[in-house]
Amino acid sequence: MPYLFKSKIADTAGKMGLDFYDVLFFICSGEEISAISAYGMPSRFSHWSFGKLFERYRLFHALNVCRIHEVVINSNPCCAFLLKNNSPLENKLAAAHVFAHSDFFKNNIFFSHTPKDMPYIMGEHARFIENCRLIYGECEVERILDASLSIKELINPEGDCCEESGLWDRDILLHIIRNSHTLRDWQREILRIIRREMKYFWPQLRTRFLNEGWAYFWHTKIMRQMGLGDGELVEFSEINALALKPLGHGLNPYHLGTGILQHLEQIKGLKSLFSVRERESDISFVNKYLSPEIERKLKFSAYNKEGRGGEEVFEERQGIKDGLLKMLDNCGFPLIVLGEGDCKLGELYLKHIYDGRGLKKTSLEKTLEYIYFLWGKAVHLETIYRGRFGVFSYDGGKHTFRNLRFHAGERD
Repeated sequence: MPYLFKSKIADTAGKMGLDFYDVLFFICSGEEISAISAYGMPSRFSHWSFGKLFERYRLFHALNVCRIHEVVINSNPCCAFLLKNNSPLENKLAAAHVFAHSDFFKNNIFFSHTPKDMPYIMGEHARFIENCRLIYGECEVERILDASLSIKELINPEGDCCEESGLWDRDILLHIIRNSHTLRDWQREILRIIRREMKYFWPQLRTRFLNEGWAYFWHTKIMRQMGLGDGELVEFSEINALALKPLGHGLNPYHLGTGILQHLEQIKGLKSLFSVRERESDISFVNKYLSPEIERKLKFSAYNKEGRGGEEVFEERQGIKDGLLKMLDNCGFPLIVLGEGDCKLGELYLKHIYDGRGLKKTSLEKTLEYIYFLWGKAVHLETIYRGRFGVFSYDGGKHTFRNLRFHAGERD
């Protein structure tokens, strides 16, 4: 984008109190920005799951169903990718949005330990994995990637020293890396790569509503401060209104995050928002600040995770805040920890921390097969399935389920 625009937007954002990294802007085609969005980084190892997501984004862009106007990377300097077909006004808005995201990356406590050279690190990861493909073959590498990615969220997000963080029992990836009976050195390194990358992305998952709300809140203020012409003002208003539009039955992070921030500005003042940006995650943000007054103002109905096809929907029968907090817990992933069940020496016993939402049997059994491949011996998972408290097991040949006792918390 023109340097003059970038400089003016950065100057305006800085004068309003934002403190961001230097930003490098790149102009991309629709296909390029779809790829960066799907992979999460301009340079990352290839995998069919990323390719599947890329095709979805590319098709949406080609059909003009959904256009990705910008992608911003948590790095220093911050890398931002803008869509080549953006109008001048869209690029200004996207740049203002980017500076606000960069401020969030720099100042929110949950991003304080993320590597700021991650684009380079992921490039190194990609080169290592491509070299493994040449040495060990495509099928072998794809198999270890499939298995590793199936449990990518089973980490300790707080740090590498699990014992000190008190979350040693939930870092199952690290436990497998250290204690697997079967993995070779290069396979263990691929697991380390998956774990390292997931730890980098985790703060983005746990602050999605606050981060997007912060960026929308500030790009709106920055654009209004810049003195738009009549034509630009109309275009800006249309784009901004569209960004707050409900996502079918889903929850729009711009809508929720911005709504809470705007309400806090009214009752506590603008300066108070900077401490919110600094210390909160989505869970604490919603728990502290989502009030019935804001719910009415944003015209929310009550939240319920269990919609058709598993999508996130709203229903009147459930408390809004309780439903949101349940959905946000552990970034929406089932919480699985290392257990101490009765199993033979060397087998792996896991425990699902049940919160009222059951696991899907087909996904559960497929994941147990992946974990068996990584661990090298039988794997067991304690959970509640259709009202029955028991253990799913896989020994490399067959799946079994053993009842432990009846549980009334879930029935058909």
